[in-house]
Amino acid sequence: MTPLLPDVCRCEPEFPDNYCKNCRRWLSHPEQVISPRTLVVNVETSASEACAYIPVSFQERPKRA
Repeated sequence: MTPLLPDVCRCEPEFPDNYCKNCRRWLSHPEQVISPRTLVVNVETSASEACAYIPVSFQERPKRA
């Protein structure tokens, strides 16, 4: 996964589901980066109104040869 910029909002779900675990905003993703500028939104699940799901698979950059 290519992480989002450090100043893009992250999500900290109370009950992470499969959507959360495949989202670039998920704060607990093993490849996630954060900084003092990172905003964090607390939600219950991916079904919460504040969810801004960004799938990891749709945002991958092509690998250079």
